Amino acid sequence: MNPASDITPEEMEVFLQEADEQLQLLDEDFIILEKEGADSELLQEIFRAAHTIKGSSAMVGFENMSQVAHAMETLLDKLRNGTLAVSTPVINALLSGLDVLRELRAEVTSPRDTTVDLVPVVEELERVGSGEGPAAAVDEGAPEAIGAEGLEKLEAARANGNNAYHIVIEIDPESSWASIRAFQIITELSQVGEVVYSIPSPEAIERGEDHFTLELILVSDQEPKPIEESLGSISELSDVKISTYNPEDGFPASAAGQGAGGGEKAGAGSAEPAQGSQNKVAQVSQTVRVDVKLLDRLMNLVGEMVIDRNRIGQIGKELVSKHGGDETVEALGETSGHITKVVNELQETILKARMLPIGTVFNGFPRLVRDLAQKAGKKVNLIIEGRETELDRTIIEQIRDPLLHLLRNSVDHGLELADKRRASGKPEEGMVLLKAYQEQNHIIIEVADDGGGIDVQAVRDSTVKKGFKSQDEVAKLSDADAVNLIFGSGVSTAKKVTEVSGRGVGMDVVKTNIQSLGGTVNLETKLGEGTKFTLRLPLTLATINGLLVISGQATYVIPMASMVEVLRLNDLEVTNVMGTEVIRIREDILPLLDLNRAFGRRTEGPSQTREGVVVVVKAGDKSVGLTVDSVMEPQEIVIKSLGDYMGGIKGVVGSTILGDGRLALILDTASLVRQTAGV
Repeated sequence: MNPASDITPEEMEVFLQEADEQLQLLDEDFIILEKEGADSELLQEIFRAAHTIKGSSAMVGFENMSQVAHAMETLLDKLRNGTLAVSTPVINALLSGLDVLRELRAEVTSPRDTTVDLVPVVEELERVGSGEGPAAAVDEGAPEAIGAEGLEKLEAARANGNNAYHIVIEIDPESSWASIRAFQIITELSQVGEVVYSIPSPEAIERGEDHFTLELILVSDQEPKPIEESLGSISELSDVKISTYNPEDGFPASAAGQGAGGGEKAGAGSAEPAQGSQNKVAQVSQTVRVDVKLLDRLMNLVGEMVIDRNRIGQIGKELVSKHGGDETVEALGETSGHITKVVNELQETILKARMLPIGTVFNGFPRLVRDLAQKAGKKVNLIIEGRETELDRTIIEQIRDPLLHLLRNSVDHGLELADKRRASGKPEEGMVLLKAYQEQNHIIIEVADDGGGIDVQAVRDSTVKKGFKSQDEVAKLSDADAVNLIFGSGVSTAKKVTEVSGRGVGMDVVKTNIQSLGGTVNLETKLGEGTKFTLRLPLTLATINGLLVISGQATYVIPMASMVEVLRLNDLEVTNVMGTEVIRIREDILPLLDLNRAFGRRTEGPSQTREGVVVVVKAGDKSVGLTVDSVMEPQEIVIKSLGDYMGGIKGVVGSTILGDGRLALILDTASLVRQTAGV
């Protein structure tokens, strides 16, 4: 698809952003429509989205998108008017149209050698609606002819206590974008009500015809003031007049001939003068779009400032210890304290700017689950909670695949077929819960189902069959440990391979991806009752609170989120069990791991000399004691990548620069726990 020759890159960017928003809205609303049935407000929202895509794509020259959106709009209009009922075939046709629109949108930024075939989807949309009579036509001739459909909507509006408004809008005669301004007006007014008639017609506006006067009838439950404010974001409007409208009075004379007459006729609700409208335009824009690369750059710069802040603080302490009472040193200390406050606030602000609601990921899953359920021949009710929970955009981008695998697992493996559920005394429709919430400095995501649960013995058998462990080894594992073998590559309990799953891939990807984000995965299951996966993720990957520890000549950072407690080694009894040093803490036996020995820096550790400190860390339900020489105070740590050359060090996730300029490695405690606990 090639855009119109007069479309600028900025206008194209606005079109693409709007198209993405409208396509996502349709994706979500089509599923809600199928689930909840015809709802006038929902149908109106869907119709407006399809109408917006049709008009905006036509204006930028993408006729293919406009053609598909028009076919969808026609079908939606029948649903809206009650001449066609919501059904699975209807939703399937609309979703097919949506898929084609997404393909066409993708072609804009990633051109292909082959073009998308529109004929099948347009024919399907027409076929689904072909059994119904045509919608009542609106006569585009004389202004008096609102049409039967428009009159019905006006009657219904009055019956429901809504308002009908006559709106006359003048576009600046000097504007070179009159058709675009007219389209913006229609779009904005469609957000606060329904435009039942306009001069010029929406079709004329979409064709790009320039008209400097727009006259409309709007049905809305809003008062005139919010309607007027909705138009404030549109520039180049020289006059806006709003008055109440009575259908018995007929359509007022054309704005071109009457000017402000409509406003005088009603005697109420008129808009402010042109100057007031222009002043309002300047006040409307409260948000701006920012390239994510700029946010990443800002975050990197703030990270450098945090390192320098720590460095200045360290230098200040050293100067106070050497020159306490000196006025210059005291002034430096005050300035350092102010810089610390400003940097902290700046860092917090940038972190907030990078946060996105997890709903940006969750909102794509209802369609996915619907399609999976149809393929599997199951009835599934997806419940989503906590869409508003915010998470760093870097993490947002990387959790979709793990969640996708877990949802596939729940639908295909977890939930039983309807007849089996009935036999078990369960409702035919299975439940899948996707839930997110914040817990201290972490985000918790739960994926649960009320299916048949995981057969632990089947997991044991699959592990042995794949050769990952021997029969004796799996026999010694408790059920809680054995079920976690499902995360091994190639382990699957599926009895057959389907389109959805069963090849033994997916669960290992989940665990690997979540752990790469510094998170953990916990699995709970009960045979016959269901399964729940709990993902625990950090709020951000930019900074962490860490405990500094020294082992030998090296300094390490242990993330505070994984730390349980700190103990003196000489207060503990160290014993050796099957070649592994362990300690008893209350009722638990914990294995020990000497950091220096783990990184090959010495052969004798504190555990032999009975000196040093034990830092107890936890990952999932497993705990390990890390033996070190000493611990320092906790600090806020800026995470720096080790890069391709040094990256991939086992047990290390990154590095940081301390206040005294030294380099410290940030430990991957989850990896160290798995290595030591043998899981």
